[in-house]
Amino acid sequence: MTNLSFVRFRPDGEIFAWGQAPAMDVPVGPDVLIGSGAQDTHYVKDGAIVPYTRAQITAKAQRPSLFHRWRNDTFAWTDTRSQSDLNAEAVAAVKTERSRRLNETDWIITKSVELGLTISPEWRVHRQALRDVTLQPGYPFNVVWPTAPVETNGRSHS
Repeated sequence: MTNLSFVRFRPDGEIFAWGQAPAMDVPVGPDVLIGSGAQDTHYVKDGAIVPYTRAQITAKAQRPSLFHRWRNDTFAWTDTRSQSDLNAEAVAAVKTERSRRLNETDWIITKSVELGLTISPEWRVHRQALRDVTLQPGYPFNVVWPTAPVETNGRSHS
């Protein structure tokens, strides 16, 4: 018995399964075509299995993230996240970076408390500026991070 090559594809032409099987075992349906092809090298258009160009194969191999989906109408990756998702990710990234920067300055607070010293105004202003990054007009996509004061001989210098 002869095996037939086949592909299964989505409405957008993306091949998601392919293989060979005896004719009586080949899946049947509007999403199946008889012929050879693979997800990385072919797509379906107008009922035909079409090979990608070399440039398209290269582009398709470079998926930017798990959130991107290949589009056979533009031959490019499209980010499937909503604007709300992108905002939430940006907010989380900024807050993580802010926490990291605040943690990096905790030593100055600890040192001052241990020595019974007051916290310098420069460090107070810097730490407050870190807390206030969420109030910047470009937040969360364009944050300008404050520069930490320089510590020299136990004293802060901006």
